[in-house]
Amino acid sequence: MRYTHNFELGDVVMPTRSYKRRGLEKGQLYKVVGKDGDGLKLEASNGQHFQVDTGFNKAVYHRQNIEVAVGDRLRWTKNDRQLGRRNGQEFVVKAIAGSNAQIEYLHSGQTEFINLQQAQHLDYATVSTTYSSQGKTADRVLIAADYTIGQESFYVAVSRARYELKLYTENKDDLLALAQSSRAKENALALLRQKELEKQRQSKLEKEKVTSTAIVAKEARSPGAGQQGSGGAEEKSYTNSSPLPNSSTLPPSISAPLPTSTSKPVIKKPVPKAAQPKVAFWTPDHVAEVPEQLDCQHWQELVFGSAIHPLFAACNFKSLHQTRDWEHEAWEYLMYSDHLPRTNTGRLSSGIMSKYTHIEDGGWWCDAGVNPKSFANLQPGDKPDRTLWGCYKPNNPREKADKPGKFIKYEHPPKTELSIFLLDVPDEVADRIYEKHGVQPSDSDRASGFWYCVWKYNLPVTITEGAKKAASLLSQGHAAIGLPGIYAGYCSKDELGEKVKARLMDELAVFATPGREMTFCFDYETRPETKQNIEIAISRTGGLLEEQGAKVKVVTLLGPDKGVDDLIVSQGPLAYENVYYEASTLKAWRDNNNQQRHTPPAPPKKLSDFERKQRLQERFSNQATQSAFKKVIDGLTNQELLYLEQAVKEYFSETVAQVPPPIDRPTIESQISQLQQQLDSLWIKHTQQEKSIRTMELIPLHQLSNKYELMLNQQLETIGTIKELFTQKQQLELDISQWEIQVQKHETWKREPKTIEMSTIYNLLKTPQLQERLTTIKETQKQREREVKAKLTISRQPSPQPRRGFRR
Repeated sequence: MRYTHNFELGDVVMPTRSYKRRGLEKGQLYKVVGKDGDGLKLEASNGQHFQVDTGFNKAVYHRQNIEVAVGDRLRWTKNDRQLGRRNGQEFVVKAIAGSNAQIEYLHSGQTEFINLQQAQHLDYATVSTTYSSQGKTADRVLIAADYTIGQESFYVAVSRARYELKLYTENKDDLLALAQSSRAKENALALLRQKELEKQRQSKLEKEKVTSTAIVAKEARSPGAGQQGSGGAEEKSYTNSSPLPNSSTLPPSISAPLPTSTSKPVIKKPVPKAAQPKVAFWTPDHVAEVPEQLDCQHWQELVFGSAIHPLFAACNFKSLHQTRDWEHEAWEYLMYSDHLPRTNTGRLSSGIMSKYTHIEDGGWWCDAGVNPKSFANLQPGDKPDRTLWGCYKPNNPREKADKPGKFIKYEHPPKTELSIFLLDVPDEVADRIYEKHGVQPSDSDRASGFWYCVWKYNLPVTITEGAKKAASLLSQGHAAIGLPGIYAGYCSKDELGEKVKARLMDELAVFATPGREMTFCFDYETRPETKQNIEIAISRTGGLLEEQGAKVKVVTLLGPDKGVDDLIVSQGPLAYENVYYEASTLKAWRDNNNQQRHTPPAPPKKLSDFERKQRLQERFSNQATQSAFKKVIDGLTNQELLYLEQAVKEYFSETVAQVPPPIDRPTIESQISQLQQQLDSLWIKHTQQEKSIRTMELIPLHQLSNKYELMLNQQLETIGTIKELFTQKQQLELDISQWEIQVQKHETWKREPKTIEMSTIYNLLKTPQLQERLTTIKETQKQREREVKAKLTISRQPSPQPRRGFRR
């Protein structure tokens, strides 16, 4: 809206970014209180007035007052990433106290408070359109089917019911015809206009009919007309014997009470660690359904590839896509900094646009979670602030400018300060972690969140790198903090890039309390340079934590799995519990690294009298064998010696005598393990597809549904992928099996008596004395062959004939 006459007094304007020249802030609501020529007079929530033009990016809303009561079912009409709200997300009003209302979300069970005096983007959720109901299910569904319905919308509508479906229509025959025709490319207004013209023509034809036979014929063609009242609606009910599959939901959280008195954080030492656990905190089962906000490939990467609990994956990760406005969601999540270069119109510069164009190929996003710096000032029952920061893993990563061939796997919001990952923890998992450490937070503390309780009750934390590894460790009951990089735990430069005294990162420093156990768990590395960087990062960050009184330990992964999530996937959850139980203190870890770095070579082993006699006996036996063979070889004729050398060469040129080429067995076994995981996930996907197909077959006219045909094609693709991956897995297993057989045959061949004898003869033939004799014999033999060849050449030449002539 660029013109003043399009605005009405009372409209609400929200800038989509901050405009310092106009005095407007991004996300704030301003009420239109006046219009003057080409300008608007806006009023902020604090009563301040602004005289601005209309040439800025904004969203305009019409204010409407609605009545809200306890028990009303409402829904949000706009996304709010900072508050964690989604467009269409439904909730119920649980309580109203003054201008505040306590609401509870239907799917997650989480509660929060909203201010009823402020303008909110909400509406009643009593009914919904077919389009907005996609992806939702309900126990009972009532459908008002008019002439705008088509094959696609009909299928969406009738597939929303879990137990009971009621269909209201004016004519069953017309509905049946409409449900079989596709209207994917038709406009709703055009359809209504067409229907109105058809009704007018039908009315004109009916007026021209004067014979009763035509009326009787018409009644015969409409068998349901007698039961259908004039202008009335006919009710048709369908009841399913079994419920439709429902998406997995998060457990309900404890309702947050209204704020009470303030209580200061209490530092409480955790219960000392008991014996090494024998039962895993959670064993991956891979039975949960894929949630709406995650693509299937991202779900498999997180749950199957990194052993992340489905509840953690559902409440912390989200797949980003193209919006209806043809703008990818990744731009909103990443490009919110005010320090980014922009044009005069507020758009990002062409350099930034071209640099980050790869983010539009899709990927997953993970929020950093709560801001721990807000813990100290929280009132009882209040929730801590959340950060806008997070990480984005694009499906198509960009290449590093300074290192061709290497790619940037994760993107963070540019021109912003780094943060740490404090992922959301479901209440049922949080309760088990509290019980594990012997603490019982109060209801108000629980309402403030898991990480507030971790901070207040001084629970042990584990420091790792990245959101996925943090989620994997949280799934195993460890309060894991994710760093965006190994060096992100401390700062050694100021805002201008000048070196300063190292200090802890602000968010991480919140947890550096006296007596808290803080354990590092970084990746296993074999490259010397990367390994050294990891050691430096742990040593510096750990030293700063110990200065604050924390007890620092280090977990050493033994490999070959690189990350802790890879370890849990390949060897199981208890494999990490073993290395965690053996974690060493920071001092012991440093001493061990220094010892390995400066360890002198080991002295030769001192032999016992028995070992010395045994070695002398073996050496004498070998010498006696060599002497016997040498004596026999010396007695051979020249021709027999050549035959012996040829026989030895042929013996060692056999296939079994060749050493099998080495293979990278750990890598191949890792590939086999990954293929097996992919096969397991594909079989689960195949089972889900089969279940969905069987459910669709219960719906009338399912053969006409494009979704049904699409599901059949997807199942065929899944089966083809399973066959392909199974063939690859079989080939890799066959390669290892064949290599093992070759190695076994070669080792058996080496132990054979004949091979031992041949080896002795081979070594004797390589002695300088016999080599000289063999060379002389071969030269003599070659000389004789040359002489014989020369004689044969001379004998084959024609003898000179005497010249005959006439005598004079």
